[in-house]
Amino acid sequence: TARTQIRRAVAKRQQTTIDESKTKEALYEKGLKMFEDYCKEKFFDPVMAKNNIDLSVLNNYDVSTKVIKVDKHVVKNLDVSNWLLEQDALINFSKLKSHGMMALSASVKNMFGIVPGVLKPEYHYRYPNHDDFANMLIDLNEVFECKLNLVDAVIGMEGNGPTQGTPRLIGCILASSAPYPLDVVCAKLIDLNIDNVYTITESIKRGKTTTFDELILNESIDDLIIKDYKNIDCEKVRSAYGSLAGVFGIVSNLILFVIKVIIGIISASISI
Repeated sequence: TARTQIRRAVAKRQQTTIDESKTKEALYEKGLKMFEDYCKEKFFDPVMAKNNIDLSVLNNYDVSTKVIKVDKHVVKNLDVSNWLLEQDALINFSKLKSHGMMALSASVKNMFGIVPGVLKPEYHYRYPNHDDFANMLIDLNEVFECKLNLVDAVIGMEGNGPTQGTPRLIGCILASSAPYPLDVVCAKLIDLNIDNVYTITESIKRGKTTTFDELILNESIDDLIIKDYKNIDCEKVRSAYGSLAGVFGIVSNLILFVIKVIIGIISASISI
């Protein structure tokens, strides 16, 4: 019947569309793989060979942690992964984002990543005050002084960062030998008052950097400044974030403690 023929035609068309979609996806994946292989062969491998770099060591990281004595401004003892202590040089590569607690997440804040993941809530609990948390971050940058600091500001994050914000095109990559002035430039780029950025105000107090107008840049960023970037300027909001992080740190550590006790009892072990 005509109705049956129409159904068959529609079903055939749908199948054809699905097949075309799968073919396009397969071609895209194949093309991407070819491009990756080309870049690896023409650029990546020659650089690795020229500099005698063996990437097999990346599979043998010592992920265990230890506590080291640092005796810095606020951090006296630091929990750190052992593999960090074995590196010849470190590169700090961050993403430019707004941040609920610290207003800005860029180069200085990114070094919080050296703290082992499960211990991060504990550090929020140790340093719930904004100034102390900022100084803790600066201390981490002093302990592990990176040779190069990069900020990916091609697409940043505005609004409720650092995890629930909105992507925003900025269009640049920033680099510096020091993280502190780099943060000042990042703040200027998104039209953020540095008085609202604790890592910057504390860095200035400690003589690590200065205001934007006194910095020497390789080129002007005037054409890149975004005047309507959605930043978190409200003091109450950022204080709430800090309090929440502190409470979360306490609860997380209590839960972790209970889990360890239970596992220890079950396994008859006291080392957990």
